[in-house]
Amino acid sequence: MLSTVSKPLRWALFVGLLVILSSCSTTSNLQAGEVAPYYVASVEVDVATSQADLEKAYGGKAIIFKPEAGFAILGFSKEAGELSTLTTSVNQNALTTPEVNASGFSAWAGGWSAWAGGWSAWAGGWSAWAGGTGTIPTTPSENRFAFNQINLAPAFTFSKNFGEGIKVAVIDTGIDLNHSMFSDRLAPSNEWKDYVDGDNYPQDVSGGGAYGHGTAVAGLILQVAPKADILPIRVLKNDGSGDVSAVASAIDWAVQKNADIINLSLGTNVDVAALKSMIDYATSRHIYVIASAGNEGNSNSISYPAAYATSGTNAQYLISVGSTQSNSTLSPFSNRSSALEIAAPGEWLYTSYPGNQIAEVIGTSFSAPIVSGALALAASETSSTNLSGLETYLLNGGWAISASTRHLNVKSMLSYVPDFQYWRKVLFVVGSYPMTPADQLVNDQLWQMGFNVTVKVGGSSATSDATGKDLVVISSTVTPADVNTKYRNVSVPVITWEAALFDDLGMVTASSGYYGTASNQTSISVSNNTHPLSAALRLGDLSEYGPGAAYSSGQTLSWGKPTSSAIKIATLTGDASKAVIFGYDPGTSMVGLNAPARRLGFMFNDTSPLQIRDSWWTDWLFKAAINWAVSGN
Repeated sequence: MLSTVSKPLRWALFVGLLVILSSCSTTSNLQAGEVAPYYVASVEVDVATSQADLEKAYGGKAIIFKPEAGFAILGFSKEAGELSTLTTSVNQNALTTPEVNASGFSAWAGGWSAWAGGWSAWAGGWSAWAGGTGTIPTTPSENRFAFNQINLAPAFTFSKNFGEGIKVAVIDTGIDLNHSMFSDRLAPSNEWKDYVDGDNYPQDVSGGGAYGHGTAVAGLILQVAPKADILPIRVLKNDGSGDVSAVASAIDWAVQKNADIINLSLGTNVDVAALKSMIDYATSRHIYVIASAGNEGNSNSISYPAAYATSGTNAQYLISVGSTQSNSTLSPFSNRSSALEIAAPGEWLYTSYPGNQIAEVIGTSFSAPIVSGALALAASETSSTNLSGLETYLLNGGWAISASTRHLNVKSMLSYVPDFQYWRKVLFVVGSYPMTPADQLVNDQLWQMGFNVTVKVGGSSATSDATGKDLVVISSTVTPADVNTKYRNVSVPVITWEAALFDDLGMVTASSGYYGTASNQTSISVSNNTHPLSAALRLGDLSEYGPGAAYSSGQTLSWGKPTSSAIKIATLTGDASKAVIFGYDPGTSMVGLNAPARRLGFMFNDTSPLQIRDSWWTDWLFKAAINWAVSGN
């Protein structure tokens, strides 16, 4: 029998939306208003068995009848179930979230109004967060640190489809069907299902401790795969409880409606045969099931169905997901075991909340939809013949955080997809060819990031070389007079670390007092750590740590004094007027013109790109600069 998790969590005041439910899904055969069975059981059947014969033999009612798949799920009254020869499990409200039972939960739930009162442009959906090119979505700034952890920005840089054509079933508390974030992103309304009220309107219902859970889950999926379609199916009440029969029927419904991915941010601490039968059925149809690991903080067990991820039939289609914290280690509340396959950020995530609001959430329930979104993103970028390998690509792309568990890396995952194409093109303008060691290192980094690079020597380069490119990168090894204003007016992003070109590009005033280089610099001063160019770095002076520090002997850094319209990220330490990382969004005022596309001045100078090799944060800043210039992320 299923048991309610009673262990209060340290995080109980915060992990309010993780639904550790026990159950499979609703019934194809229960009618609206009909009381759900007290017990459920899974039984093997063959194609020669009729439903009537099965029900007569065991005395129950068939909730799921799949003779072609070799099983059925029967429901029993309390009395009939206790007399049954089958192994039965409690069905009705089998488990609720531990937060509902925790003493502080009502106070936590009351915090929603304070957390959810804000609004952000990204909450309006794809059209609101499409980037400057109109084809690349801008990731929400509130989640930038978490998305940096999973390398989502570079994945967006190279994506073409962003989950388009992939249907993700969210089997949960329902969603706020009218939330702006879901505009044009829901499956057709005739596919919606509500197994709690027995109708076709799976609206998240207010009043309980789990209110908004499904809305939050769906919002995270769409932040990672903005053009995916959400199939909303309600199986949980607003208090977070649900029936096995409801979840079982919901999985069956998702299969019927051709879902590609099923997100189950729910679970139980007991192995339920009916639940496993339905999971095995869905995965046998090559549908990916993403399941959260649970929030009890267990060190050697995860909740079901996630626990089937390494042992179930067709296990390559079932993925278990835990939560990581800001240092990319497992969150204290996250269950873990040898069955935990992948982990993703699950703390302090911003997402959609009912009433056209956004809210901050925490728990493995919200790590799971990030992985669901990553799978949807990858699935939309590859041919159908490669879909069976998505779990392999997912796990190969991550890095190890324990003997059995990987950390999600979306960009790296895409690199394992056999027919994924890196199609972005860069023009790299250098001072000489063969290139200097520093330029060669930059060239190698660009290729490693996935760009197709064309190298031109400054004197022989021309404005027309930028045509068809996604980015122009100009090294400080060029002779400034050889480049001058060639790329001033191109409608392609331009990044350079040649200070003498800052004025030629219109990024600073044409006066020697507005640009230059500074030698013997051992640090930079970060003045803005919320922008994509710098998010996750601490404010203030930043230098390399540890022995052999790249900055210990001092470096020559390029600087400029940009206009007031510029984005200033970092300056010389001790002189805030001299920016070493600064840029302009398209259309903003530079000197003598509005930026035709993104423009970025960077701190490198001649040999200093060699710092990439030795300094993690210089490498991070350089990659962030490239990604922002191309995508705005």
